[in-house]
Amino acid sequence: MKNYSTRKLTMLSLMLAVAITLNYFERFIPISATIPGVRLGLANVVSLLCLQYYGYKDAFLLVILRTVLSAFFYGSLSALMFSLGGGLFALTAMSVLWAMRGNRLSLIGVSVGGAIFHNVGQVTVAYFILATPAIWSYLPFLLVSAVVSGVLTGVVAQRVSGYLKAHIE
Repeated sequence: MKNYSTRKLTMLSLMLAVAITLNYFERFIPISATIPGVRLGLANVVSLLCLQYYGYKDAFLLVILRTVLSAFFYGSLSALMFSLGGGLFALTAMSVLWAMRGNRLSLIGVSVGGAIFHNVGQVTVAYFILATPAIWSYLPFLLVSAVVSGVLTGVVAQRVSGYLKAHIE
């Protein structure tokens, strides 16, 4: 098992608690009655910050734990599959973008990439469950919402990152 300092373990535990809480309360924010499944992705703010400060392995663990615990507390097996597929696609995309960003890509850009791939992951899971290619026709609508939610969550992550930096380093 990885050797975690008390400070790091405490911060990761707080991140997990905040992510689960955001995931829960986000259900009560009405976004779109016309496009089912559209959400802001507020819990992904925490995943992005974890990736930024602690790296892929800890962010991966955070996504897995958040998804499983959220499904256990107030979800279902189907919610677990969709969230896990979306979360892992998003984290992988954000990790690649974060590693390649240099001075050309901000936290907002990384967030938009994550939001896009979150939807790609969820539609991929739906395709395997429903076994119909028609499900892919839903993706363009989701991608538009992904850009908007990715920008919003990226702005939040960028703002919170400035405050968080003092407590992590």
